[in-house]
Parts: sequence; structure tokens; C-alpha cells
Amino acid sequence: MHHAWTIGTTARFEPILALIGASPQSMRMGGSGCRVVSGVAVEQPYVVQGSSGVAVWVRGLEKPLPHPALRVKVERPSTVCSFDAESMMPVADPMSLTAGIHIITVPRSADRLVAGTDAR
Repeated sequence: MHHAWTIGTTARFEPILALIGASPQSMRMGGSGCRVVSGVAVEQPYVVQGSSGVAVWVRGLEKPLPHPALRVKVERPSTVCSFDAESMMPVADPMSLTAGIHIITVPRSADRLVAGTDAR
């Protein structure tokens, strides 16, 4: 999975940077202040959080017992979008979420970028 998140290679991430807001930084899933609480049956999660949202590059495991998913903490109305991690093209309609804990499913054996942002 491609996680090039450096000054020289952020051009392909501009649409995602616009969604997650200023001061993006790498976060540990479940870490203090991270909007992504945990993952189930996923590998290689890479979390980048900005001032108004979060992006998670993730791959669902092929044959786990539970369906691959992310558990996210939403503090205000938010929108979640799912993108193909290589093409950066949307693969599903945006989903609106209310405040609370939500489960976001991830396809098996597919690299995805899941981005959540505060509703505007």
C-alpha cells in the first residue's frame, strides 16, 4: 500500500488534505485524540489527522471471521467518504454520521482510504 506522505509527494493527496483540514499529522489508531478508536480484521492502518478530519489508509483482511471494519469516534456531525487507495477515486457515496461511536466496514482484500470530516 502506498503511504507517501512527505513534502515532495503530497500532490496526489490534495483532495484528502482539503477534507481533513490544516496541520495533518500521523496518529496511532486508538491513541490520545485520534478519531479512529480501533480496527477489526484490518492490516497496515495508517492514520493521518488534521484540524477538521481524519484519513485512514487500510486493507481489510481476506478471510477473517468478522467483517473488516474501523470503529470511529465522532464528536459532531460528520461525513465519511471511501476512496480507492491507488486511484484516489471515490468508491461509495458519502455517509453522514451523528455524534457517537460508529462502525465503518472495509472491503476484504482491497486497499482503501477512508476519510472522515466535520460536516460543513
